[in-house]
Amino acid sequence: MLDKSACNSTDVAVAQAGIAGQFRLRSSLHHLRTQGRQEGIPLREIRHTLLLARRAYRLTLLVTHYEEVRAILSSWRYFHRWLGLLMILLAAVHIITAFRFGGIDFASLNPFRGGAP
Repeated sequence: MLDKSACNSTDVAVAQAGIAGQFRLRSSLHHLRTQGRQEGIPLREIRHTLLLARRAYRLTLLVTHYEEVRAILSSWRYFHRWLGLLMILLAAVHIITAFRFGGIDFASLNPFRGGAP
């Protein structure tokens, strides 16, 4: 019922696959209901079976979306790791440049450290 090509496509294709999947689900459920009635299965068991089929379909969708989100987060973690490293390196370069070219008078910090001005 799920179309594998929808996992690697655009948002429109994913939406189309979802709609088509709902139609296939309804068709399959209708076929199961009809087949159950023809074979004389009690209505309560047919309903229970259809409920299980709907749950299985829903769980399949959730697992599929979970895998998509997991792949996106994996790529985000990779990007975030390198971005963090770049930010640390830029901060280090900034601090080194400040010490090298900036005139820091540590004596002016004495009032903050409890010393005389």
